Amino acid sequence: MVPAIEKLYIVNNTCADAITIKNTTGTGIAVPAGKSTWVYNNGTNVVDVTTHLSSLTLGTPLAVTSGGTGVAVSTGSTTLVLATSPTLVTPVLGVATATSINKVAFTAPATSATLAVADGKTLTASNTLTFAGTDATVMTFPPASASVGYLNIPQNSQSAAYTTVLADSGKHIFHPSTDANARTFTIDSNANVAYPVGTAITFVNMTANVVNQSPLRQIRCISLALALQAHVRWRSMVLLRF
Repeated sequence: MVPAIEKLYIVNNTCADAITIKNTTGTGIAVPAGKSTWVYNNGTNVVDVTTHLSSLTLGTPLAVTSGGTGVAVSTGSTTLVLATSPTLVTPVLGVATATSINKVAFTAPATSATLAVADGKTLTASNTLTFAGTDATVMTFPPASASVGYLNIPQNSQSAAYTTVLADSGKHIFHPSTDANARTFTIDSNANVAYPVGTAITFVNMTANVVNQSPLRQIRCISLALALQAHVRWRSMVLLRF
């Protein structure tokens, strides 16, 4: 408690706790333990001597815990980013480096690379893909939704009774010469496998035994001759959905 008269005080608090410097009428100023401050008793209350500085130079950066940035040099304007996970509104990053954004991992190229998506367009990948080809080539897809085909006719070798699946579209079901048995390859019903129009499945028989296609259901043979030849060794048959 100090007298209620106008006077300056330099207070050095060497106590273990904060102390409050006040007069009989005011609320006073709290001085933290181990700190020194300069206060002014205006006769009514004890207040800070200085509440405004036109300029200030510090010998070392002001710590974040004291309201500073903790850095000696900064760039830009307005709000400083100090949080571990800040929210930035429309930031301009310039030439930035990142290993992941929104859980999407990036591998930095040795020199440079470009990923371009046209304005207003969406690029969606629902599976892991690897693209390979010749630089500066252009691949044009069909104008309507469709499945990209093969450059060859992939083989699905079967040495037992087999029922086709949707993934067999564009493939050939192969009955190898090592299986000297008659087999039945079944085209599943449309209720189970809805083959789209244009689906083609090839059957190849490499044995002298009969290979039956049962039942044809929504997929039909291209020609009866081919269907008959499917029973003969070294012959094939193509079924087409139309």
